[in-house]
Amino acid sequence: MAADGITPVDIPTGLPLPLLPTDRYLSLDRSDEANWHHHAHPRKDPLLKGVGGVAVRTVRLQLSPFNEHNNYHNYYVGPELPVTAEQQFSYVVMAAAGYVPSEALDVRTRKPKIVPIDQGLRNKLWQSGELKPSSLVPIQSFMKSYVLDQDFSHLHENMVDELLNTTNHERKQFLGHLLLAKVIEHAVEPLDTIYRRAHNQGLIYPGSPIKLPTFVSSALGRAKQRSKLVREFHTTVASKVA
Repeated sequence: MAADGITPVDIPTGLPLPLLPTDRYLSLDRSDEANWHHHAHPRKDPLLKGVGGVAVRTVRLQLSPFNEHNNYHNYYVGPELPVTAEQQFSYVVMAAAGYVPSEALDVRTRKPKIVPIDQGLRNKLWQSGELKPSSLVPIQSFMKSYVLDQDFSHLHENMVDELLNTTNHERKQFLGHLLLAKVIEHAVEPLDTIYRRAHNQGLIYPGSPIKLPTFVSSALGRAKQRSKLVREFHTTVASKVA
């Protein structure tokens, strides 16, 4: 019998429910014991192409016992995937922040069921490395392109003008970082309440910043990468103003 179920998702975030983690140690040294489950699938879905789709596909993998992973795929064809860039950004940000909802899929039997997930198993997912992105590169690439594609009309016109025309290098750098921070704040605003509530409820990885703009800024890379992003931001602003 072919799989025909739609993977249940967490309502506030749209993230597919994780598989109920096992309480035993899993090792990739034994390929017959466990393998990696992509939460966003099927792999060839057109919505998982392009910079946003690849980020969605790669942002969340979960190590799962081989038999349980097979049970899942025997029942589900996949979740409803994010369609717009805004939906993809929300998905990627919350997954990258380590969000684990209050429910999971128990796939230990032939017919999966939705069950509560306690804090102990949530901590196991965070601390064991069983829940992770396959690579940070596509996540950073998508976040960067999304931020740079924002509407800059909310930025103070005088500050933008000074950024583009000042010959003082230090001042240009300062304004670039400041205005980019304001763009990030604007980009994450629709997600801010969801993120803050999840953080307060203990559903976000404890090491993630309390403020969402701070998380996204840090996710865009270290100081050297952010300096490069500021230069790209300057170029983008110049082209949009022109």
